[in-house]
Amino acid sequence: MKIYFKDGFYMSHIHNNIPQGAVEISEDLYRSLLMGQSEGKQIITDENGYPQLAEPQPSPFHHIEKGQWVISPENQTAHLTQVRAEMREKINALRDEKINGGVFVEAVGKWIDTDATAERNILSVKASYDLFGDM
Repeated sequence: MKIYFKDGFYMSHIHNNIPQGAVEISEDLYRSLLMGQSEGKQIITDENGYPQLAEPQPSPFHHIEKGQWVISPENQTAHLTQVRAEMREKINALRDEKINGGVFVEAVGKWIDTDATAERNILSVKASYDLFGDM
């Protein structure tokens, strides 16, 4: 049995059509590649088309160069823009959740909304307590 690699594994006893440019690999290399992949590594190819293990691709903006993941300045800018947009969405969602949430005010025994109108209302209630005490 011979094992070949070209964007995937091909075994001579299973696959009738081995892709052009596929490289033959040993059974030991095949096993170690599968073991590494099961441990979270990624199978990439070197300059000659031979498979090797690498850490997972950090982002879709990275590409492999001499066995290392690198990112071009243009892709780095695009990646940073995307990360900032995602973070902004998370921050805005958390802010909206906090604004539209509420807080239990034990002194009045009620849940009070935490938007601007509710804030004015609670300040009014507080002012009444300050002036007149517990009614």
